[in-house]
Amino acid sequence: MGPSTGQCMSSFSRSESSEYATHSVDGMKNVLWRGIWFVALPALATSLMVRFLLPSVTSPSAFLKPISRIGNTSPVYFGVALFVLLSVVAKYWRYYLPGYRWVTQARNWPKISLSNEQFRMLESAANVRHQLMRARAMQLRMRSLSADEDAQLSAHLQQLDAAVEQGNATQAESLDNTIRRIAKRVLSAQRRGEAFVLAIAIGLPASLALLLRAWVFEAYEITSNSMLPTLEQGDRVAVSKVAYRSLLGLLRPQNSAKTPRRGDVIVFDHETDNGPEKLAKRVIGIPGDRITMHGGVPLINGWEVPHCDVGIFMTVGAELEPTAGRLMVEFLEDRAYLTLYTPFAPVFQSLYEVHQNEVFVLGDNRNSSIDSRAWNHGRGAGVATGKIAGKVESYLIGTVHGDTADYGRLLHRLSTDVHIRWVDTSQLAQGVKACLQKKPAQTYPPRADAQST
Repeated sequence: MGPSTGQCMSSFSRSESSEYATHSVDGMKNVLWRGIWFVALPALATSLMVRFLLPSVTSPSAFLKPISRIGNTSPVYFGVALFVLLSVVAKYWRYYLPGYRWVTQARNWPKISLSNEQFRMLESAANVRHQLMRARAMQLRMRSLSADEDAQLSAHLQQLDAAVEQGNATQAESLDNTIRRIAKRVLSAQRRGEAFVLAIAIGLPASLALLLRAWVFEAYEITSNSMLPTLEQGDRVAVSKVAYRSLLGLLRPQNSAKTPRRGDVIVFDHETDNGPEKLAKRVIGIPGDRITMHGGVPLINGWEVPHCDVGIFMTVGAELEPTAGRLMVEFLEDRAYLTLYTPFAPVFQSLYEVHQNEVFVLGDNRNSSIDSRAWNHGRGAGVATGKIAGKVESYLIGTVHGDTADYGRLLHRLSTDVHIRWVDTSQLAQGVKACLQKKPAQTYPPRADAQST
């Protein structure tokens, strides 16, 4: 039967109140140093190594090629693995780090040379002392130990402090074993509590990530170059699932989705001969619009979408296939975005009227995109709003030539920036800037009933 709470509190206030205050300060220092050495610095080193030291896929080294392949195709998993590796290395060499006294939780670390085995013994002893001086452990001691047991435990903890300070690993190990035997019930209860907290710490973020993926944002990988120059094959983008539906709206029937705006880039489900697949295209027409084409330039209700010629755009894809054409800035509503016109534009002579609950979409790579113009045997077709997965908000990770991660666009919003690896794009950037400065006065199409005949 344990002592009364009042007796224990009196015992603690007489012998351990000042020690507990010192322990609290030591604990904060310990958290700070451990956060720096085992979290912050490994995270910083990981970011720098992935950003600047990840070898190119063209590296001739047989050793570096597997690293490059993993790093460029699965950069998130590669970064997590690298962070864990660097953190483990830091923990292995912790005895030689500046501030190791606080990292190892020892309050009075000896100033003498010790072997690694002695270090480990002293650290184990310091850790058990640290556990038994926590606020939760104090409460457990009051409930689980008798007055005599608690007095013995306090005396052994003081002796342990002296042994650690003197660097006497043998005595520290003996006291450590004795302390663990006396405080067995306290340490067991504390381990159960820590296991529960760890389960919550792992499970809650994982559950939150799954919920965010299911209800708010989802990552999507661009599978073709039909959206060049805005999006390249291999780019990973963040798709907002609540752009056209509220969280409650996701539970409603598919036809409850809001209509996207002209100029939005959307991801949607499209049926093919090989089954459904997700595509990314740009919205050009909304319900009621009458769409036809003049080459690769859309006409909405008889009004040609304004565009400005930037210059020649050339790039090479993942399979080393060249792409060359005229780069344009297109203005639609309050948006300005880049489009690409390669030779041999597909013919679309139909006049398509966008139905209710659908949108008309085009790829930014106008002459190399299978989109609304090609569907329905070339007569045109829209995308049902109920099949829209979401709106592309930003890059997660860009790519170069479809296989090399480009962290320069990490979390950047879609823009009119020109990205061509190993090519000076300053002249194109100036051309884009000049076009943006000449934005036409009218960028909104007329109503369908105002279309001239």
